[in-house]
Amino acid sequence: MRRVLLFRNRVDFVATLLQQGRLADMLMLQHFTSRAPQKPPAGNAAERNSGGTKVSVGETSRRALLTRCEAVKAKAMSTPCTDWLADAYGSGEWCALSESRDMVRVVASDNDPTRVKLRGTFPVLVQEGSSPASVRLAASKESGEALIVTVPLVQSGEKVRSSAIGGGIRAVTLKEADGSVVSDAATSVDAFAAEQNILSAAVCSGILGKLEEICALHATHTVRYDALLVRNPAVQKRLSQLACARFSLDALSSFVASAAVDEPMPLVESVALRMHAKHA
Repeated sequence: MRRVLLFRNRVDFVATLLQQGRLADMLMLQHFTSRAPQKPPAGNAAERNSGGTKVSVGETSRRALLTRCEAVKAKAMSTPCTDWLADAYGSGEWCALSESRDMVRVVASDNDPTRVKLRGTFPVLVQEGSSPASVRLAASKESGEALIVTVPLVQSGEKVRSSAIGGGIRAVTLKEADGSVVSDAATSVDAFAAEQNILSAAVCSGILGKLEEICALHATHTVRYDALLVRNPAVQKRLSQLACARFSLDALSSFVASAAVDEPMPLVESVALRMHAKHA
């Protein structure tokens, strides 16, 4: 009975400690709430044979996404500014933010449905100093049908122009630019947008973690430090806010990214995740 009561009251106990703003107790919270990543069920996902062992293709793809999330989160905590972009998107191709679907319109060629013309302006996440050959984005036809398109950045005339906005973001303007259709399946477009939202949230989590480390270091050097208990109320409050924001963001990210592999990426939940990350 005692064990049951302790388990029932543990969350309230940890929440109370967290509200007091003590650094040691926030570390306890992370310990209590941390859990090992669970292997998602394979369900009806397609399987391929690898060395005599059946491996779920959907499971492999989802694991790759989670690995990328952890990589960009760790990079955002350890390196300045936008260095994490190389791990998130690589240096060979720029990747548009998910809202490009509402900003770019495409017109398919009458002779070749895989070739399109694009117009519109959209933001992209870029690695500073990189010179990729193309940009991948989601766009829409006049009818509203969405496509995933890749566009070469070097084209004749001024069909493709880009300008720096700041913080690793550039604005790309397309004027009747040539592009190639990667996929016209609605599920692929939604999965593309969901992945961008999840990666953005992972970066925000890493940045919050870095801020939390900076605040903790500041507290250790400016306030008398006794057994990991920070006495300055202002520092306590800020550390608590950062810990709460990062915990809620990681919990929601885990919920969204850990969906069953035989189900499509949860687009609506990923949009909510990104909105929460922007205001965390």
